[in-house]
Amino acid sequence: MIRLARLSLLALCLTLTALAAQAQTAPETLRTLTVNGRGEIEVAPDMATVRLAVRAEAETTGEALDEASAATQAILAMLDEEGVEPGDIQTGALRLNPIYAQQLISGQRQITGYAALNSISVTVNDLDRLGGLITAAVNEGANTLSGVSFGLKDPQAHEDAARRAAVADARRRAALYAEAGGVALGQMISLNEQGTGGYSPVRAEPMAMEASLSRAQADVPVAAGEITLSASIVVIYAMGDAG
Repeated sequence: MIRLARLSLLALCLTLTALAAQAQTAPETLRTLTVNGRGEIEVAPDMATVRLAVRAEAETTGEALDEASAATQAILAMLDEEGVEPGDIQTGALRLNPIYAQQLISGQRQITGYAALNSISVTVNDLDRLGGLITAAVNEGANTLSGVSFGLKDPQAHEDAARRAAVADARRRAALYAEAGGVALGQMISLNEQGTGGYSPVRAEPMAMEASLSRAQADVPVAAGEITLSASIVVIYAMGDAG
């Protein structure tokens, strides 16, 4: 019985010794600082997409289609002569709708003709030529401008610049908070991207152009503005002792 008590006491002593050693070697709890970082880059667009169309009205479907097709073909030929790449030109929706008129006596609608619409989308990689190409398209028969979108040929480099700006912003915030809190700023522990550096093309307002007997002489004025690319991140830094 005495021997058993001695063994139990010895085991207890060994356990307490091991626990004390672990307490001495256990690492301190890591203190961290979490900040948000945001970066924005504004760049001028270097390309544009123009959506225009030809709308023709006639008494019969065939006449309306023929008129719209002839003007569309003339626009395509002009774009080819101007050196626009075939891959930058795309014909879109072809619509044929009846035109109705309200009868004053009966109140019923009656078909008085037909309207054909043929749309074309053109990517312009030289913005200096944009106004001239729009004017040339109008002179060849385009009478509807659905919109102009300004964009970037290669946005990745600008997206990366926004990401770098976001990292720099996070570092600045972390350094500020560490200084204000009287602690030393340690190494970066983790970085998570919250928002991509993508962008949305800038769109101009759509407009309709009335057909005119005279040809346009001046290029259409174009103001491309700037495109904003942004990135958002969350960064965790380690905090050290006061410096």
